Amino acid sequence: MALTLIASVLGFAGVALGAFGAHGMSGRFTPESRGWWETATLYLLVHAVAVFAASLSGRTGLFSTGGWAI
Repeated sequence: MALTLIASVLGFAGVALGAFGAHGMSGRFTPESRGWWETATLYLLVHAVAVFAASLSGRTGLFSTGGWAI
């Protein structure tokens, strides 16, 4: 249950930061820094999906620990 909540918060943060970078920071990024921002938000969203998958497994032990480690 806790991992699902954390995955939801991470997913929300990834979408919000991606939208902020695309709309709120438009014109302030260099092409290189825009790429960094896009990569960072992509990594955040991928990790949110990984944590969500770990929460759905219903397993305990190493898999659950892996979810918390992510």
